[in-house]
Amino acid sequence: MSMSVKRVRAGAVAALGTGSLLITAGCSGVGSQAAATPTPTATGRDLATYDLFMMGSAQKQSGDSEPYGIRFNPLRIDPITTNKRIETFGADGQHLVAATRDGQIDELSEVTGAGELAPIPGLGQVRGPSPSLRDGRLYYRNAEGDAATGEYGYFVWDFATEASAQLFNASKDERPVPAPGGRFVLTRAGEGGNKQVVVRDGKRELAHFPLNVQVDADRVGRDYAALTTVSGVKSVPNGLILVNLVTGKTARVPGVMVVCWSPDGTRLLGERLTASDETQLVLVDPGKPDATPTAVGTVPFPMFEGVWVRGDVPS
Repeated sequence: MSMSVKRVRAGAVAALGTGSLLITAGCSGVGSQAAATPTPTATGRDLATYDLFMMGSAQKQSGDSEPYGIRFNPLRIDPITTNKRIETFGADGQHLVAATRDGQIDELSEVTGAGELAPIPGLGQVRGPSPSLRDGRLYYRNAEGDAATGEYGYFVWDFATEASAQLFNASKDERPVPAPGGRFVLTRAGEGGNKQVVVRDGKRELAHFPLNVQVDADRVGRDYAALTTVSGVKSVPNGLILVNLVTGKTARVPGVMVVCWSPDGTRLLGERLTASDETQLVLVDPGKPDATPTAVGTVPFPMFEGVWVRGDVPS
């Protein structure tokens, strides 16, 4: 999946409905809007205690992105790595796997609680853009394609059995995402720069749904795919589109960008970016796309790309 990169300023997370801030280690000015760069603790962090992971960059550069861990109760943000230049990541309740920008581009590593990058046990270090994790399995598309066919293998790695298998082939621009029921969803280039949503299983393609808009970031839930819509030469995000994975019916939610789905795939966490570089997190009900999204909280800096692994947002 491709992601729009947003500039990031490191800082704190606003508590829900109170206007106060829960400041992470390394931040100053409790209860104020002061921003500072949080610093990981020397003893490391327990990644299994976080509800949500998101990407950001304290240097405000798209090439210096790092994952942050967020807890919902109380709402708090911590940096997971420092100066690792991570391109993107996948996570579940037990593992966080990152694709790096330096050295071997898109090399996959497991992120430790100490914020270090380590070889994936039993698999070693392989290259694969946009890793996804689901039910204890790592899914990734090989970074090096077949020179003759132009196709790239799509693989699954099981952490428990340490077994690997190739599921199918994909093109260079296709980055499948695992979905419930053994399905996979990907976007494919169509006419006029627009794309189509493709639903498939491990053997064949099951459905194709053309879109009449240009899209970038995508996330797959239980019944819907959610994609950020973009416009202009620079592909500026301007909303999201929901695609029913059975009927192909679409619905638009203007002004909200995709972050991630809840662990059960039924609720969508989105974001609005303000003129003052704040990120307003909201919940979208895919069954009621015309309803006003529910406010969750405000992060006083822009972030992007998320994986919701457990827990529920405070009400």
